[in-house]
Amino acid sequence: MNRNELKNIKIKLNGKHQGGVKTGTEALNYILSLGMEDLKYFSQDAIENWIKEALDMADEILTWGKDVSLKKRVEMYRKALTHTTDRESAINLFVNMTLSCEGLGTLSGFGMANVDSNKGRMKAKSKIWTNPEKRSIY
Repeated sequence: MNRNELKNIKIKLNGKHQGGVKTGTEALNYILSLGMEDLKYFSQDAIENWIKEALDMADEILTWGKDVSLKKRVEMYRKALTHTTDRESAINLFVNMTLSCEGLGTLSGFGMANVDSNKGRMKAKSKIWTNPEKRSIY
């Protein structure tokens, strides 16, 4: 997909022109960020519907041309959406999707572990299943 072709993606919500974007990922991010302000008032169903509609819009952009990174992103988010069990997990998914589209997601591969050294080799004794970027243990 040529970037010049995508310069004219215009976001229109409730009949009002909201702005323009250059890529499908930016369009997905823009739609999600429009709902960020009212996220605290949304029910779990409303959050999931907002995400589904944003992903449907991204699928429509995929019909215009080939964008492999957007296609992988949409598939990953649809799979993650099936695992939302409560309002808190839906909010986490919404926020993480928005941050990821902006390139500001949490760093993968960083975890907290209790390790022991045995002749220079590190051996994990126990693993704390939390991401230190999201939560602090106190």
